Parts: sequence; C-alpha cells; structure tokens
Amino acid sequence: MSPEEIAELQKKNCIFCKIIKGEIPGKPVYDDEYCFCLLDINPATEGHVLILPKTHYQIMPQIPEDVIGHMFKVAKAISQAQLKAFKAQGTTIMAANGVIAGQKAPHFMIHVFPRRQDDKIGMVLPKYKLTPQQLQELKQVLQPRINQEFGASQVPEQEEQENFAEPEEIPELPSQQNIDVSKIPEELFEPKTNQEDEGHESLGEEIEESEQKSEDELSEEDIELDKMKELFE
Repeated sequence: MSPEEIAELQKKNCIFCKIIKGEIPGKPVYDDEYCFCLLDINPATEGHVLILPKTHYQIMPQIPEDVIGHMFKVAKAISQAQLKAFKAQGTTIMAANGVIAGQKAPHFMIHVFPRRQDDKIGMVLPKYKLTPQQLQELKQVLQPRINQEFGASQVPEQEEQENFAEPEEIPELPSQQNIDVSKIPEELFEPKTNQEDEGHESLGEEIEESEQKSEDELSEEDIELDKMKELFE
C-alpha cells in the first residue's frame, strides 16, 4: 500500500476520530473548533488528558501551524487546571512524533498529566559530553535546515571564533540513544473496575488493539516524517 492509502485507511478506522464524533464513549473535558480533549482511560497519573486535533492528522508535520499553535495554548490551560484541581507539583506536557519516538496511535495527540515528587515516573535523558568543536559541527548541520523551515536567508550572528583546545577523549554518541525510563506502576494501566459508562472496558481493549495495529503498519511501511510531510505540502 502507498503512504496515501495507509493514511486514508487509518483515518477511516481511527478510534480517536470515532470518539471525537461521539460514535464511541469517552470522557471529554474540553471541546472547541480545533481540538478535543478527554481523559486518558489508561493514564500515567490521575487526571491525564489527551489533546487531539479534530481533523485527523497522523504526525505533527501534517498539522497546520494555527491548529498546532492552538493545541499548545489549550495544553497550557489544561496544565494550569490540573495544577489547581489536583494540587500537583508540576505537569508533564509531551508529544510522541513518529513510531521511533514512541507514538502508538495513528492520530497525533498531546499528553498533559499532573506530576508529584513520589509518582515514580522516571524520565531520565542521557547526557553526553561534547567539545565546543563538536557542538559547532552539529550547529553547521542543523542551522541550514532551521533556516529553511523559518524561511530565513541569513544565519544568526556568528559566535566569536574560539581557539579550540585539543579535546580530551570523549566517547562517540551511540547510534541509538536509549532513554532510561522507569516503569510506570502497572496498576495505573489496568482498566478501572467501576466505570460510570458501559463499554469503557471494551473501549480500552479496542484502543490498545488499534494502537498496536497502527504501530505495526507504520513500522512495516517505514513511513518517514519527512516523506509524510512532503505529501501534505
């Protein structure tokens, strides 16, 4: 199947599009012209909210700038509401953009969930030591792409040239950087036994099955973000 055919098939069968349309029950907390927000039935923490674009978009590059900008404004408001409602010490706002980044559903979403010091959710990023020369080389690779995205004809003012000392021996960055993420307590992912609305248990199974199917399809077809973006330009 072509990327276009896969995208259309996923749109037709998207569980989250069905929730937005009211064909499947959910727990909405906010709804406007551009986005639909609901409680995650398998939350990382209590009060975990999903922010979905009402139009089906699989990945972030497909989303118009006014829509994605609006979604993050909503994320800010949801975060503020969570801090007050749950007396949380902070919130995590995240989005998985692509399969390799952890995206499981074929419908892009922003996650917002309350955080506390003892919530046992570890998100530890590796830290590698780089020399100023290595940072400069990375900048030279990235800067032209950033200029292209923003339509800039000139690069920012160049930093003053530094006399780079001979660097100490530094290990090379691994080809795949594994993030050390502590396991979220399993009980948070178990379906709630006392649901107010019928069908939530089957909904959780359907979402899980849909996400797994979508992940397999994306992996098998090896759809790259840049290629997907080109289809919608």
